[in-house]
Amino acid sequence: GNAGIEIGENDGPLIDAVMESKLQATMAHLKFEEIMGGDTAESIDAVRALMQDARWFIVVIAEGGSNEEGTFVALTDPDALAIQARSLAYFDALAAALDQRYASRGETLSEARFHELDAQFDAAFDAFINEIDSLESIIQTRAATSLKGLRDTVDSSRWIMIAIVVAALVTGVLLGQVIPPSITRPLGAC
Repeated sequence: GNAGIEIGENDGPLIDAVMESKLQATMAHLKFEEIMGGDTAESIDAVRALMQDARWFIVVIAEGGSNEEGTFVALTDPDALAIQARSLAYFDALAAALDQRYASRGETLSEARFHELDAQFDAAFDAFINEIDSLESIIQTRAATSLKGLRDTVDSSRWIMIAIVVAALVTGVLLGQVIPPSITRPLGAC
């Protein structure tokens, strides 16, 4: 069947999209922490570009799309789409927390307010990662199920081929017993 095609064209790229969204968000998180720690070598524009890339990958999981990495076929499973929607909502909360925390840069904050903003940002990141991990698990399970079906089909095909070969051999032996006498009798009458 189409299990191999479905895994290669659908599930594989979707798993890649999930991993890319996590990678881009994690890189943005790390660069942002460096900026907030006073590192002037990093830029908020680079962080925002990473966040934009991460969001694109999250959206493409539900809507489909293409980029230089390939074509992404949209999910159709309602349960997986619900998790994707929650992942996107958590990601948007992460982006809002990033903006709020960045806006506080340079302000004189109480230690409590600083820790509150920091905790909100980290909690938003953790919530996003946990939800997108759930989505990745669903897609991986679907791919594993398709692979099992493909392996079962291959095994069935092998048994069918063995049965055909055995049937051909038996037919050949039987015909070998029936046909020679029918040829030699008329020749013997000559």
